Amino acid sequence: MSLLDLPGPEFLRFFLPYGLGVIALAWLLRAALLGSTRPEGRWLPGSYPRESDAVAIALLRGGRSEAARTLLGRLLSAGWISVTDRKLRSLPEPDEPGPSLSPLEENARRAVTGGAECTASEAEQRIARALGTDLEDVEEELSRQGLLLSAKQKTRLRGNALLAGALVVGLGMAKVVVALDRGRTNVAALVILLAVFTALIFFLLRPPLRTPAGQRYLDWAQEAHRGLLRLLQQGRRDNSGEIALAAGIFGLAAIPGLSALDLALRPEEPQHGGGCGSGTSGVGSCSSGGSGDGGCGGGGCGGGGCGGCGG
Repeated sequence: MSLLDLPGPEFLRFFLPYGLGVIALAWLLRAALLGSTRPEGRWLPGSYPRESDAVAIALLRGGRSEAARTLLGRLLSAGWISVTDRKLRSLPEPDEPGPSLSPLEENARRAVTGGAECTASEAEQRIARALGTDLEDVEEELSRQGLLLSAKQKTRLRGNALLAGALVVGLGMAKVVVALDRGRTNVAALVILLAVFTALIFFLLRPPLRTPAGQRYLDWAQEAHRGLLRLLQQGRRDNSGEIALAAGIFGLAAIPGLSALDLALRPEEPQHGGGCGSGTSGVGSCSSGGSGDGGCGGGGCGGGGCGGCGG
């Protein structure tokens, strides 16, 4: 008798331990694949990173988006850009030489300065596009050092997850199809079990961003630099290189001097009708530059602010 011919209760009694067993074996194989990576070079707990490693650590912590944000934090702390009301503006080159920039940081500066002002999110995207090849080189270096997954490792881990999904979800879906084809609709328990197994496969077997060695180094770096973070938060250190390194390790939100940039990079909350805009206009709203068609009557907002709009 085929498994698909088993009555519903008997199939469930088989399918539950079968699915858990397959997922457990796939998880063990995943752990073995990840455990085969050994860190090399200087990326070991106890080896302090240089200030120029800020971008690499940001990549390790959160991928290319965090790397681009760390580069923006470096430019802001070094005085190359300013952030006001979610807008990023390049500043004139100082008369006195400022902190020197690495080639990667210089490329980021050229990507966001010299043109019209833009939003912080647009600047992040510009850096990600302009430095795509450079960031890929950093990722490959971290992969060679055993901190990020290589392309081959990602392929193996995805294959492991897909195989587990085919063996578990595929069998369960086939049973559902057979049951419905035979006019049996009491498949709710099996559908729920399939949903649970699918969630387990997704969360337990998907490839991680970092290898276990990469996670250990990041954990150590965060613990080792808590003293620097406290000094920055207390305003006792203002070196732009240290600020960038701390931003790479902890994120922009942890650095008081970069809070405006962090806020500017967050998704903007939707404005409700009748609210105040900033340089824009719309129905029932006011802007700092006046209101457009369908806005406030009587020549715009009264009193120079947003409180003078009539109904």
